[in-house]
Amino acid sequence: MAVSELPGNPNAVWTVKIREDEEYDSYIIVSFVNATLVLSIGETVEEVTDSGFLGTTPTLSCSLLGENALVQVYPDGIRHIRADKRVNEWKTPGKKTILKCAVNQRQVVIALTGGELVYFEMDQTGQLNEYTERKEMNSEVVCMDLSKVPPAEQRTRFLAVGLADNTVRIISLDPTDCLQPLSMQALPATPESVCIIEIGGGEDETGAQKASGGLVLNIGLQNGVLLRTTLDSVTGDLSDTRTRYLGTRAVKLFRVQTQGSDAVLAMSSRTWLSYQHQNRFHLTPLSYESLEFASGFASEQCPEGIVAISANTLRILALEKLGTVFNQASTSLQYTPRRFAVHPDSGNLIILETDHNTYTEENAEKV
Repeated sequence: MAVSELPGNPNAVWTVKIREDEEYDSYIIVSFVNATLVLSIGETVEEVTDSGFLGTTPTLSCSLLGENALVQVYPDGIRHIRADKRVNEWKTPGKKTILKCAVNQRQVVIALTGGELVYFEMDQTGQLNEYTERKEMNSEVVCMDLSKVPPAEQRTRFLAVGLADNTVRIISLDPTDCLQPLSMQALPATPESVCIIEIGGGEDETGAQKASGGLVLNIGLQNGVLLRTTLDSVTGDLSDTRTRYLGTRAVKLFRVQTQGSDAVLAMSSRTWLSYQHQNRFHLTPLSYESLEFASGFASEQCPEGIVAISANTLRILALEKLGTVFNQASTSLQYTPRRFAVHPDSGNLIILETDHNTYTEENAEKV
């Protein structure tokens, strides 16, 4: 839908609302190696300087927090931005930095240098409080994700953590057993990213809440493989793992929306969309060039789009033809195709075309 050049090569992008009851996103947050750019979404996209975000540092993640606050996680701390622009800041202890993080609308979990997990939760007054105990992981944390907070609940119970020892662990965030491990899955390679989504759920055409089909943990591996594992919404157990090879690059996962329900954008050497359509699971490659990072995007013109980065450009995409089985592109030919072969070195498709009693272009010009 739109492509805009940026003043450098960004490494991440997110969209956030500034109020819970707003239908569309308010800001696009673009993170660079040493800076953060905040853009407002309206008739035009313009830079914002009074958002409360710290612009002199890269951003690791950001989100709407509660009804009308924002949170920015960056390597040296957490920035809680209130609606009146008051800022509460939590700084990392000593020389430690935040390596990975996971955020949702009420919870923040960070992984410090050395594999230490620190958990924050928003209370009823809107204050972001640190949980008293911390969790030491026995291996380096390479990725993590929080599931969404269920409707009418205070928190989500599940945190997924991918470790360098080729395992993914589900950790409880319930007050009765906070930061205690619930289940573990061994992996065939090192995880690159994890993403918990709710299958089904969302709203139907009338605005009524659809029944949830349960939770699914998506695991992107560094060898280009995507794993889909059922996550028990009561016990946290992992079961029924499905495997799919997506490409030659490590698989990065991003939660987006399609038809009012959660979907996953999986980026490898090509980009795939994992989603439910008419109660059937689909994993479909996108007809688009390679992308590096993405986030869901909602505006008046594009209520279920994607904002993504590729090299030094920011791109806004709209998903079309959901439910189609094949990813296809049409190319017109001059003559009847008779045979084709794939060139082994370039990967190009070579097509042989012939027609009876037909001049070649060169001979036709002579005639």
